[in-house]
Amino acid sequence: MQRSAPAGNLKNTAPSSSSPPGCAACKHQRRKCPPDCILAPHFPGNGPPKDFENAHKLFGVSNMVQALKKIPDLNLRNEAAKSMVYQANARARYPVGGCRSVLDQLQNEITKSEMELQSLTTQIAHYGLENQELAQHQETSSHLFATSGLRIASTSSRESVSDFLGGSDERNKTVSLEFQDPTNYSKKTGE
Repeated sequence: MQRSAPAGNLKNTAPSSSSPPGCAACKHQRRKCPPDCILAPHFPGNGPPKDFENAHKLFGVSNMVQALKKIPDLNLRNEAAKSMVYQANARARYPVGGCRSVLDQLQNEITKSEMELQSLTTQIAHYGLENQELAQHQETSSHLFATSGLRIASTSSRESVSDFLGGSDERNKTVSLEFQDPTNYSKKTGE
């Protein structure tokens, strides 16, 4: 038979809204979370439960507390706690390789991307040189024809030149240059 407690000794068991919930580590150890708990900012009681479970399984609560107490800077302490959680979750996800297998996978992707970048850079340089050589060749050719007063004639002009020079001689059909002289043009068109 259970005894009922006197009415004056009943404690309010509802959590007060002013006090933060206990951290996951203190809940795990079934103790009240002190206000200066070093794990409370990193493992809140309402946070992802797997983060603390994995970190506890890999490092242990006392080792995490000792490691975090050695770091005086709060920003570095926060980064250390994030690193512990990441390593623990990686170990849970990849039991054999853990965090190292993730790093190896990322390194392989970086190496592959660097090789692809090098290949593309080589191709761009190759095509750039080809375009530059083609542009130089065209510039040289157009400069040569412009300074000599010659221009390349079209197929119909070739036929008219061969007609003007005397008909169907094979040698005249291969002539593809004509002077840009207006007098020559008037003779060719028959004016």
